[in-house]
Amino acid sequence: MLVRPCFLVVDREFMGSISTRKLVLETGKLNVITAYSYPEGMATLEAFPNVHGVVVSSDRNREAEGFLHAVRARYPAIKRVMTGELPAGDVADVHVESFAPDKLLQAIWGLFPQEAAELQRKEADLAKELDQA
Repeated sequence: MLVRPCFLVVDREFMGSISTRKLVLETGKLNVITAYSYPEGMATLEAFPNVHGVVVSSDRNREAEGFLHAVRARYPAIKRVMTGELPAGDVADVHVESFAPDKLLQAIWGLFPQEAAELQRKEADLAKELDQA
């Protein structure tokens, strides 16, 4: 059975930006939970501690980095993904310099190679079924 990774997306910008990230991840066959602030993000992780990863955007005041440090300290198994400017230090498992949907999905699926391979097999099987129909 395929277990699709679930990601918490935290974005302090405007609501439209989180909707875009959420749409990209969902289109990439990932499950998504959203939060609009870092305190809300931490509260969401307390409610859903088994998410596979978090996605944040770098910010000028470095709150995103502080959030990722807190996630690593409290939930070390959760993968951390940052988009935007390169963070200071080692706060993210994966960094995507720009918000390019293909690069973000490639980076995230790279964290879960077995699940990615299983999803590709499933997609190929579905394509075969459609061709035979």
